[in-house]
Amino acid sequence: MSLAELAHHRKELAVASIVNLRGEFEASASETFGQFLTSLRVSHPVPAGIELPELTREIHVQTARIKEQKLYLQTLLVILALLAERREYGDFDSIVAELQRLPRLLVDAKAAFESTAVKLAEAIKDETYHIFTGAGSVWPEAYYYAMCILEEMQWIRTRPVHAADFFHGTLELVEQGVVWRLRRGTGGEDGAAQQCGDGGVTHKESPGVRGSEERRAQDSNL
Repeated sequence: MSLAELAHHRKELAVASIVNLRGEFEASASETFGQFLTSLRVSHPVPAGIELPELTREIHVQTARIKEQKLYLQTLLVILALLAERREYGDFDSIVAELQRLPRLLVDAKAAFESTAVKLAEAIKDETYHIFTGAGSVWPEAYYYAMCILEEMQWIRTRPVHAADFFHGTLELVEQGVVWRLRRGTGGEDGAAQQCGDGGVTHKESPGVRGSEERRAQDSNL
């Protein structure tokens, strides 16, 4: 589709970008393995008759301001402040205090898991196919890790499967030698993931399924 056709069908163009946050953390983040990423999204009008170089320059100006002023780090605070001003959010001070602790806690959490990560990497480093399952608030993380971190960045074949879909075919693939990762939380939607864990093990009745279960807290204020 040409730019003229795009302008005819769409009045706005959405652009997304991944941002590396490692430099925003304390010094130890540079020595901790893992991805420190966030993303931003902008919408830009596509006027009739605009040429691609001009449109590209305008979008660059828009995204450059966001990156230079680090607006992607301020969005949540701005939204919460507006809600607090409208008396629609009563925990603004407490959540800001917790957010200030978050960078340090994230680095500590990654560092604490590294010894386990090394053992896991050694166990599955030669595998060519991985299944990731999750539900509730941990499902986006399972999907993102499989699709972006492993497939896009490392060219490792994966299949992210929501817990609600696990018994519609994927169960039959969980057999001896298959790497299956089930990510679990502690919230009300963990029941679906628990059923997958129970079903995935008892269905095959084989210790050869190379899986692991990760429990992540999802009931905290953050």
